[in-house]
Amino acid sequence: MEKSLKNYFALLFLATVWGSSFILMKKGLIVFSDVEVAALRLFIAFLSLVPFLFKAFKKVIATL
Repeated sequence: MEKSLKNYFALLFLATVWGSSFILMKKGLIVFSDVEVAALRLFIAFLSLVPFLFKAFKKVIATL
């Protein structure tokens, strides 16, 4: 039962993050152009995935 509750909280958290991104894009379009908002989203996604990038590079180098 505890694992199921944990899964529901994770789902709720992910739904909140996913939904808030659309609200933030709408608010950002008031100040920035559509290209700037898209570039900012890509840059933030890149920054959030950088830690995984180093781990993936280590795996690739280890297989060579």
